[in-house]
Amino acid sequence: MKTIKAIPQMVKMSGWNAILPERTPFPALEGQHNFDWVVIGAGYAGLSAARRIAEHNPDQSVALVEAFEIGENASGKNAGFAIDLPHYAGKSEIEKNKAMEEIKLYRYGIQILDKLISKHQIQCDWQKQGRFHAAVAHDVGGEILKDYRKSIESWGEDFEYYEKKALYQLLGTEYYSSAVYTSGTYLLNPAALVRGLAGSLPNNVTVFENSPVIEFDLESDQKYIRTQKGMIRLGKAIITINAFLQKWGFYKNRQIPIVLYASLTAPLSSKEVNKLGELDNWGITPAHNTGGCTVRLTQDQRILMRHGFNLSPNLTESLHTLDVAKNKHNQLIKQRFPKIEFNIEHTWMGWLSLSANNAPIFGKINPDVFVASCCNGTGIVRHTVAGTLISDYAMNITNDYTSIYLADGTSSLVPPRPFLDLGFKLKLFLDRKNILKEE
Repeated sequence: MKTIKAIPQMVKMSGWNAILPERTPFPALEGQHNFDWVVIGAGYAGLSAARRIAEHNPDQSVALVEAFEIGENASGKNAGFAIDLPHYAGKSEIEKNKAMEEIKLYRYGIQILDKLISKHQIQCDWQKQGRFHAAVAHDVGGEILKDYRKSIESWGEDFEYYEKKALYQLLGTEYYSSAVYTSGTYLLNPAALVRGLAGSLPNNVTVFENSPVIEFDLESDQKYIRTQKGMIRLGKAIITINAFLQKWGFYKNRQIPIVLYASLTAPLSSKEVNKLGELDNWGITPAHNTGGCTVRLTQDQRILMRHGFNLSPNLTESLHTLDVAKNKHNQLIKQRFPKIEFNIEHTWMGWLSLSANNAPIFGKINPDVFVASCCNGTGIVRHTVAGTLISDYAMNITNDYTSIYLADGTSSLVPPRPFLDLGFKLKLFLDRKNILKEE
C-alpha cells in the first residue's frame, strides 16, 4: 500500500474551457466499486486507452478516474495544435529516418482523432489549417528555419516559405522575418475535444471526475485505488498521468516538469479583424522553441498567446505568476499587432513533462499494471497514440506503431535537485541573447 501525500494543484480555469458552455461533470468516485480495468488520468492517453480497452472487451467494465474536471488538466490547456511533422531539424541519415517514422506516428494519431470527431460530431473547431513555423530574427530563428527547410525536403514533404511582406498580407503582422508553412496541422479547441471524447466513450466505461487518488495497492492480489470518498477494487490498471507519476513512486527522476503560460483575448471586433491579414484562422509555432511564442487566431477571432515557462519540480506555482504572464502576453500581442485593440480575457498555466533524451515512459510495472507517460510537448497526437498502444500492449494485441513509438527507448534519468535546477538556469542563461531576439 502506498499513500500519495500530494495531489495535483488546480490553478485557475483554462481559457479554452471558460469559453465553452457549462457542463455537468461526471460524478466523483464515492463508495466501493469493482472494475475489471481502471485507467488513471483522463487526458489524451487515458481517454484513448479507456476507449480502446472498452471496444475490445465489451463485456468488461472500465473505470476512467480523473483528478480534475475533464478539460482542466494539461489536455485542455495546451495551444490546440495537432501537429503532423516534427519541430526539429536533423542533418544525419539516422535523424532523417527517425523523423520520417515519427511522421507516421503523428498521422496515425491525427487519423484516430479525425475519425472520432467525425463519428461523434464533436464540436471542437477541428480544422486542417496547417501551421506557420516562424522566425523573428534573421540571425537566430532565420538560421534555424534554413535547416528546417532542408529537413522537410529530405522527408519528402511539401512546404511554402514566406518572408515578412507575404506574412503581413496573410496574417496581418510585420513582426516575423520569415516562416515555413506546412499544411498538415489541425487547429482546435483542446478542452472541447477532450470533453467530446469523454462524452462519447463506450457504455462499459464509467468516468469519475474530481477524484484524485490518495492511496493505492497495485502489487498484491487485492489491487485497489482509494480517493477521498471512494475505492475501486480492480483487475488491471493503466496509468496515464505525466509528471505527477513520480509522486506515485514510479519512474522517479525521469521527467522534467515544466509549467507554461497562455492567454486568450476576447473575440476581436469586425473592425479589428479587418486590420489583420487574409487568413481568418491560423497558428504560429516558434522556430526558436525556448524564446519564441506560440500564437493563434481562432475561428471565433480570438488571439491566443502562449509564452513563458519555468521548471516546476513541485508541480505547484504561485497565482502571482499569472499576473506576470498576463502583462507579458499583453506586451507581446501589442508588439505583433500594434494597430489592434484587444482585451485579454483569460490567462492560465498548465504543466507538461519532458525527458532528457526525448523518449517516453511506456511499459509494464507488473503483469497487471501498465504505464504511458511523458508527453514531451506533443501530447494531442502523440498521447492519443500512446493510449492506444499501451492498451494494445496490455491486451497482448500486436500494433506495428509500437516499435516506432519506442524508437528512442525509455526516458533516461535526469539529475537530482539542485543540479537539475542549476542546469535549467544555466541553459537559459547561455541562450539569453537568442531568447530575447525571438520573443
